[in-house]
Amino acid sequence: MAFVSRIFFAALAGCLALDIAAAAEAPVAYKLSPGDTVEIGIASIAERTQRAIVQMDGSIALPEFGMIPVGGLTPAELQTRMEAVLPTKIVHQRLPDGREQMIVIKPSDVTAVIAEYRPIYVTGDVLTPGQQTYRPLMTVRQAIAVAGGFSLLRSRASQSGPDPVDLRRDYESIWGDYIRDYFHGARIRAELQNQAEFDMQPPQGSPLSNALISAVA
Repeated sequence: MAFVSRIFFAALAGCLALDIAAAAEAPVAYKLSPGDTVEIGIASIAERTQRAIVQMDGSIALPEFGMIPVGGLTPAELQTRMEAVLPTKIVHQRLPDGREQMIVIKPSDVTAVIAEYRPIYVTGDVLTPGQQTYRPLMTVRQAIAVAGGFSLLRSRASQSGPDPVDLRRDYESIWGDYIRDYFHGARIRAELQNQAEFDMQPPQGSPLSNALISAVA
């Protein structure tokens, strides 16, 4: 039980630390990194919505617009960057009759959002460690909950040496056997001395409760 208590209080202390940190600091805006997927739309061009994954160099590739650096930008900064870059390009659109039409893009026509967030990885003594889906404003505590919460079984499996819980159970079991033999001997001595009762006081240092001692005796 002492081991379980340590796990509980360690988790509680961690949660309290997260709460204190969250209260002390303002929320930090999400910034684009490799693995994120952005969606770029142009209202003035029908069916012109494109998705692009942020590459390792922090850029995205958009047909007709080329490589655009977006790494490290917040969602608001991404919108501003697209409003500044896309209107500088001339876009050609083919009409139903086969003719081509040049489209002038206005900043107000551009939309830019994060379509999919790069995954996060939760490791350690959780039920299902590994890759997890990130959600906006997700906290560490929420990420642990998504991973199934703290797992006592995994913690036991990863620890070196005997399990403290098992040691405690074996310790109390040995004491139970000793007390049973102790009272058996006291009962025999009382019978040999023609005494109707014998001393029910348990041996000094017994870790067992009075109720358990009475059951064993």
